[in-house]
Amino acid sequence: AVEYYDPSVGIPDPLSENSSLHVYPNPAHQLIHVNLGSRIENTGRLELFDIHGKHILEVTIPPGYQVIQLNLEQLDNGMYILRWSESGMVKGMSKFVVKH
Repeated sequence: AVEYYDPSVGIPDPLSENSSLHVYPNPAHQLIHVNLGSRIENTGRLELFDIHGKHILEVTIPPGYQVIQLNLEQLDNGMYILRWSESGMVKGMSKFVVKH
């Protein structure tokens, strides 16, 4: 099979290209660390969704933080999506797996 790559086709995803959001470890067991890339200057919000889009958790993050730790013990095994917003704008998204 022949595969072609044409950069003029498709829609760029600005969140994946510019996001400095890093979640580790992946897969996660009990805890994840969320690195926002730099210390935040304004109040931010982390939102957690299951793979079906159901809102699971929301955490408000005060200014000055760069790395946040989240407890995942209450979550079922599966894939989740984490969304980071600051000043009302989505700054990044990341997928991760929970495996107890």
